[in-house]
Amino acid sequence: MNETIDPNLKALAWGPNSKATSWNMYFVNGYKFDTNLWTHGKKTTNSGLYVKGVTDGAQDDFYGIIHHIYELEYLGLTKKIPLFYCQWFDPTINVGRRYHSQYNIVEIKLSGRYALYDSFILPQKARQTYFVNYPNICKNLRGWCVAITTKS
Repeated sequence: MNETIDPNLKALAWGPNSKATSWNMYFVNGYKFDTNLWTHGKKTTNSGLYVKGVTDGAQDDFYGIIHHIYELEYLGLTKKIPLFYCQWFDPTINVGRRYHSQYNIVEIKLSGRYALYDSFILPQKARQTYFVNYPNICKNLRGWCVAITTKS
């Protein structure tokens, strides 16, 4: 039997320290992400994010808002592990999300929430997105917005 144990695996198996550091903003992937509460009242909002789904068909892509940013420490690991706690919009086609291939835009229904997806993600998987509401004169689009994914 091999007694050699990977120290990283051992640290992960023991679990994180009981206290986590909480942040209002975090820099990763060339983006500056903020929590939703931190951006409230500011001219720019950096709390929106997009996570690419497993397939290429945009059927399982997720859009959401960051509510908390945590950084976990593991005994024996030199690096800290960041996590985003997010609230996701409903990804169901034509219910919570619409894709217009002609204009290459994604619309999100702001009132639709999706509780089935894991709320925590690794920030390395996220791309920054902001949501633009339609003008009030577009009554048939009230409650919908356009999701715009930014470049790092």
